[in-house]
Amino acid sequence: HSKGTCAATRVEMVLAMEDPAKYTDTIKRLATPSGRARVGSAFLERVPGTTENDASGRSVASRLLQPALMEYANGVQLDYDNQADRHQVAQAGTQHLRDGRDGLTLDETRRLVGGMFGDERMVEQSSIYGGDAKPRAEVVADTEALMTEQSPPLLVDLDWGDNGEGGNGGHALLLTHLDDEQAYFMNPWGSLDTMPREAFDARLRTSIALSNPPALPPAAQDKGRYQPLASSRYENQAQRQMTTFQTDLSERAAKIQDPVLRQQVEDFLSTLSTQEEAMALAPALIGYVNAQDYDDVEVEKTELLLAMDLLE
Repeated sequence: HSKGTCAATRVEMVLAMEDPAKYTDTIKRLATPSGRARVGSAFLERVPGTTENDASGRSVASRLLQPALMEYANGVQLDYDNQADRHQVAQAGTQHLRDGRDGLTLDETRRLVGGMFGDERMVEQSSIYGGDAKPRAEVVADTEALMTEQSPPLLVDLDWGDNGEGGNGGHALLLTHLDDEQAYFMNPWGSLDTMPREAFDARLRTSIALSNPPALPPAAQDKGRYQPLASSRYENQAQRQMTTFQTDLSERAAKIQDPVLRQQVEDFLSTLSTQEEAMALAPALIGYVNAQDYDDVEVEKTELLLAMDLLE
């Protein structure tokens, strides 16, 4: 759907898996004239404008519950505006760092998960954010351990796309399986997705494990039901441009007729990490490929090898 409520949707998914009756009762209560419901220690209130179609593409149940979860998570100083999909100060004339922002922060996520399921059930947490922030590599190692020690799903947050301000956006998912090759997710978009393990490790921000988590639905238990996400769905603009450069250069490298040189170039391309490096190599690679049908390409070959040597 079109709203940035993935962290709330993830909690909705856990509630529906764990206690379908409670989930149904909560929706019913939010739909009553009072528009109030309680789950755990979380007192939920219906957000204005969510009883009518808001063109978000959500079901009626999700349209009622997700904004209420966002409203609970942001605390008493902010109100969640469903139409704008933004948090706004609750009292005119006051200031708040989250005024006009979307999504949920780590602290807001903890408030929401703790309120809905109990603080005591958040048995393990690891994040690159907060007062106990860790390097990303440690968060990855912690997550691997949690997938072994605790039953999935884990609540994970990843760098995802752009935030509209020149930085990384974020996305909240449920991590269901993790192996050396792939990470597997129940995506709040309503799909079962996979991501290459390398991409997952590079993007992981936060993981939270719940004690006694709900059982995964049968489809989510079967790795064969998951589909790979196109990298363009989670890369930011710079990363998408880099992927385009690498694809173009790889296609050109595949045309190198000398098998030894072709393998050398393909191996080197896999080490490039910036657009600047790709653009620096491109003229020499293109020059060699275009010239290789002629008898003497030693000059172009020397330039290509020199370009790779300078970029190492």
